[in-house]
Amino acid sequence: FWALFIAVLGPIGIFRLDAVTVPIAVVGLLLALRHPRVAGMLVGAATWMKVWPAALVAALVIALRGRWQIIAGGAIVSVIIAGVVVLAGGANHLLGFITTQGDRGLQIEAVAATPFLFGAGGAQIYYDREILTYQVSGSGVELVAQLLSPFMAIVVAGICAIGVWRVRAGSAVRAVLPPLALALVVALIVCNKVGSPQFQTWLVAPLVLWLVWDRASANGPAFLSLVAAGLTHLVYPVFYHHVLASDTVAVTVLGMRNALVVALGVWAVVSLWRTPIHEGNPRARRLLRRPVGNERI
Repeated sequence: FWALFIAVLGPIGIFRLDAVTVPIAVVGLLLALRHPRVAGMLVGAATWMKVWPAALVAALVIALRGRWQIIAGGAIVSVIIAGVVVLAGGANHLLGFITTQGDRGLQIEAVAATPFLFGAGGAQIYYDREILTYQVSGSGVELVAQLLSPFMAIVVAGICAIGVWRVRAGSAVRAVLPPLALALVVALIVCNKVGSPQFQTWLVAPLVLWLVWDRASANGPAFLSLVAAGLTHLVYPVFYHHVLASDTVAVTVLGMRNALVVALGVWAVVSLWRTPIHEGNPRARRLLRRPVGNERI
């Protein structure tokens, strides 16, 4: 699946920094049950390279009993990295990978930019020479860009709350972790001001875990992600110059890709919501014994 996904996505999947963070994240997730501290160190290291693996950290902390080992592993790596940066004289830039994103506009490939590409607000495409990317400008664009970050925080918090609820209800970690991780990763893509094509590779890590643990349940979202990857390849680099010219067909392909990613996130959230409760779990037994009216469940 991983090899096929990269082939369908095209060259953008191997020529960006995500080609480094994704393999580290995959290994970290697969080691999480037996070696949670090592998993925490790996995913923590990947997070210092690109922010997106933080979604996997959150999923691991919520789903695993060895969450403190995950946190400890991430803390060890963070202390080492921060120490090296400070000793090298870069303390002022330690969190630059976060702070430098605040003033960015709405990139044309971002999910939230889709209505503007179809003409909403009289939007136009322009090239930002400071950050070297194509963005949209027009009525309502700036407001949408400002609202995306708090909206992302709300969506991520809601997904995490569902994950905590299912874990406390007694759902097994193998049922909770894959859809939880996928839902959080999709949230970072959908609610982002940036929509770079290589972001699609983030989907690989939770989907590989899901396929390894429960292939039958993972086949659907895995197939959907492959279609999204194929459409992404058409957008970049095949039709990209047509997208810049606001060509209807090219923009429609981009819109279809964005819609599929949203659908993938919905699939993950629904799967998370429906994770079964195992009666053998002590917490589940307590919940099942709670009285409802004059009866017991």
